[in-house]
Amino acid sequence: MIFLDNNSFKPKMAQNFMRADLAKILQEKFINQPVEFYDPLTFGDLQIGDNYIALPTPGDNSGHGGFKIGFYVFEKIIAVRKATAQGGGGVEYNSMRLHDGNLSEILDNMPVIKLI
Repeated sequence: MIFLDNNSFKPKMAQNFMRADLAKILQEKFINQPVEFYDPLTFGDLQIGDNYIALPTPGDNSGHGGFKIGFYVFEKIIAVRKATAQGGGGVEYNSMRLHDGNLSEILDNMPVIKLI
């Protein structure tokens, strides 16, 4: 886990440091982490009943919008299979958005942040 101590900010506090300064500090802190730090938690790692948010990923066109917006909280649920209108194998929903109960199919390799 990365902790930003007061010493990281002291030189800039008096100047009301800019967002770019904070970005530089965070980048330096992240770069110095061991490789294990970057091993992501994935949906497949979660237990049934765990709450999480999905990390935005490159090429994500589902409206997640990157890191500067709010995120819906989801719960991993026991998979529920729903038949398609064409009568095919259907979709296996394994996640529920807590805001409105909407069901989603999430791949096991999707990076997530577990909420406690």
